[in-house]
Amino acid sequence: MHKKSQEMIYSSLTGKAIADHQLQNSLKSILAQFQLEKASSQAKDTRIKSLEDLVIELGHDPKDIKATK
Repeated sequence: MHKKSQEMIYSSLTGKAIADHQLQNSLKSILAQFQLEKASSQAKDTRIKSLEDLVIELGHDPKDIKATK
């Protein structure tokens, strides 16, 4: 009976260790994806700002609503 208890405990601990490792890998993947999404969002914001600056530089006044119609 003692040996079976050790095997059950070892099996349980091994399962928990594997689950922990898988969770850590998933968390690392989510963090990497989040960083990619953040970089993409910042790049889009930069492009939008550049386009806005270009439009204003070409003479469009964003406060002049009549000119947009």
